[in-house]
Amino acid sequence: MKIVNRTPTNLVVQMSGPIGETTALFTLPMAGLKDIVLDMNEVTFINSIGIKHWILWTVKIPHDCVVRMLNCPFVIGTQASIVVGFAKPNMKVETLKVPYICNACGTEHLYLAKMDKDYFYAVGSKAAEILLPESIPCPKCKEAMEQDFIVEKTFKFLTPSSPT
Repeated sequence: MKIVNRTPTNLVVQMSGPIGETTALFTLPMAGLKDIVLDMNEVTFINSIGIKHWILWTVKIPHDCVVRMLNCPFVIGTQASIVVGFAKPNMKVETLKVPYICNACGTEHLYLAKMDKDYFYAVGSKAAEILLPESIPCPKCKEAMEQDFIVEKTFKFLTPSSPT
C-alpha cells in the first residue's frame, strides 16, 4: 500500500497485493476525512479475514466521507454484491475489471467497466442500470468476446438496499 496524497480532508491510496489481516489501510486514521480514493489496480485477492477487517474498517469511515474505489479487481465487485456491509452507501465502485472470453481462440480479457458509462447506481426511485457491452472485440483474433460472468449477480452492489 502506498499513500499517494494525504490532506486533512482527502486521502488517496494505491493498494497492492492481497487484502488480509495485515493490510495497512485498516490502521490509517480517518478523522476529518471527506474523500477517500482507493486505487485497487494491483490488488491480487481478498481472503476471509480481509473481508472481516474490511467490514470493520467501513464502520470507522466518517459518515460524511465518500469512498471512491478505482480499478477494482473482479473479486471486489463480487464481495460488494454478496457480503452484507462490504460496501456502505457512501462507497462507490467507480471502475471494475470484468472478465470476457473469446470462444474462437480462448483468450481471456479484463474489460474496465466504468460507473456512469457502463453502469449506474440506483438513486432514489431510479433503478440501477447496467449498459455493459454484451461482446467486445478480441485483442488477439478480433472475433467477438463474450461476458464470462453473471452480470446481475456481479453488479448487485448497484442497489445498496439489497445486499444479498
